[in-house]
Amino acid sequence: MSGARCASRPLSPSFGDGVVLFGGEPLAAGANQNLVEANTVIGNAANGIRVEARNNRIINNRTSDNGSAALGPAFDLYDLNEGCDNNVWRGNTFETAFPACTRAGAPTGS
Repeated sequence: MSGARCASRPLSPSFGDGVVLFGGEPLAAGANQNLVEANTVIGNAANGIRVEARNNRIINNRTSDNGSAALGPAFDLYDLNEGCDNNVWRGNTFETAFPACTRAGAPTGS
């Protein structure tokens, strides 16, 4: 799916990731050019918001308490692309985020 919007939703905790945008080859149907905005993503066993796709906007989401020691390292915000590869991360509230490009424009205290 491409060009979708996920906005203003409280997402229930899961045994895996909360929100995932899977990637694909440049010409394959991947989760590219989407908007993930103003969601509450709390208490997932793995990552809160995980992005493997390109050219997405992840803005003004509230995330916390994601990841468990049993599953290994996980983050509230996680982009698997080197340098976030044209994904825009802005204004998200979080406790943990990787890599540094996911922390852009974070409110004070994140």
